[in-house]
Amino acid sequence: MKKIVILGSTGSIGTQTLEVVEKYHKNFKVVGLAAHSNYKLLAQQAKKFKVKNIGLYNEDKLNELKKLTPSKNIYVGQSGINFLATLDEADLIVSSIVGTQGILSTYEAVKAKKNIALANKESLVFAGDIIMPLARKKKCQIIPIDSEHSAIWNLLKDRRKEKIKQIVLTASGGPFFNQPIEKFKNITIEEALNHPKWDMGAKISIDSATMLNKGFEVIEAHYLFDIDYKSINVVVHPQSLVHSMVKDKDGFYYAQIGPHDMRFPILSALFYDKKMVENVFEDFDITDNESFQFFKPDYNKFPLLQLAFDVGTEGGILPAVFAVADDLAVEKFLNKKIAFTEIPIFIESIIESYDKKNIKSPTIATLLKISDEIKEKFS
Repeated sequence: MKKIVILGSTGSIGTQTLEVVEKYHKNFKVVGLAAHSNYKLLAQQAKKFKVKNIGLYNEDKLNELKKLTPSKNIYVGQSGINFLATLDEADLIVSSIVGTQGILSTYEAVKAKKNIALANKESLVFAGDIIMPLARKKKCQIIPIDSEHSAIWNLLKDRRKEKIKQIVLTASGGPFFNQPIEKFKNITIEEALNHPKWDMGAKISIDSATMLNKGFEVIEAHYLFDIDYKSINVVVHPQSLVHSMVKDKDGFYYAQIGPHDMRFPILSALFYDKKMVENVFEDFDITDNESFQFFKPDYNKFPLLQLAFDVGTEGGILPAVFAVADDLAVEKFLNKKIAFTEIPIFIESIIESYDKKNIKSPTIATLLKISDEIKEKFS
């Protein structure tokens, strides 16, 4: 049985990962679970899956958690999450903590030579130049969970790199793809959280609404697949059924098509070392869909997508600044401190303040110091 640790077990990816584990219980044993603050659900998960090692980021909730679980192996704070990320008995770490909080645990898992099923985009956006070379050195695999990167990862399995002309990441367009830009100033929090296809947490939903989420995926694809930004393209596909494509030099597009159900890419990631596994979740009938549409993204309406290409190409500390600035912008928007249209303005202003003092080969310590600096200055 493959022994797994799930970091971010109470979030959307974490709970769906446990659904997959439950269906394939003969293949997996959960040996660690970690959450940010949802101690009640964490305790329920630990009891159901008989997990002894539990991590809770929010130390203020520790006493409440202790009342709900007999486990004596409770680890708290960032150090506790890092411990679970490096747990000796674990074969695979599912990294699904949302935002920049998931970066350090991913880094520690790679240092410990752990294979990682990665759902935390910020890990590679923030520190891709550090994490990917280290993963190669430690000979550990980083398997993407995001539906788009999972599709590319599967499409590239049996394809030689020299054949590839372009990676095409598909985007749903979010809730505002067809909304005129002049109406953006009136967008509410509830509207921004209402994604038309995917059921996601608040942070990722807002990032999808601004299309910054796709920008993160561009940077992530650059590192995951070692491909130049000029060879990465984004197309809007509102049906969200073609999860991504590879265009070969022969002129053909090769695509992965499936339902908008995150359990499919999670299943692929968990069984990364097997050729094929039968999917027991609801089957997908391609004839149920009338059309597949593809559009060019509107970079005027969604400037953060273009900004992702720019900061990714520039490199250095700027992608990390981008990730931290987005964390703060989304938090401010959700707390009604800035309007939806002010999100890109806020992020761009922070990047501009660091543009002239870019550091091309930063250490993880330098990036974490800059992260703290940004939070202190702009929160």
